[in-house]
Amino acid sequence: MVDRYGEDPIAWPVARRGEAEALIDDCEEAKAIIEQAKRLRAQLRNLGPKAPACLSEHIVSVALELDPPAIGPYFFRN
Repeated sequence: MVDRYGEDPIAWPVARRGEAEALIDDCEEAKAIIEQAKRLRAQLRNLGPKAPACLSEHIVSVALELDPPAIGPYFFRN
């Protein structure tokens, strides 16, 4: 369930949440899984963007120079 919904029980399906929380309370392995998921989420949060700012700026400048896509008349029907 942690793989699918994350480490926060609030995101877990209500129908299974109580049973899962009881398992975490009683099982050291389940507690370890939750702690590992919390550490992983914290590490991912701290990664930040990978692309350098100059690349992002270049992509935006090229996009601004392009002509907008042609829109067919079906978008303007009354």
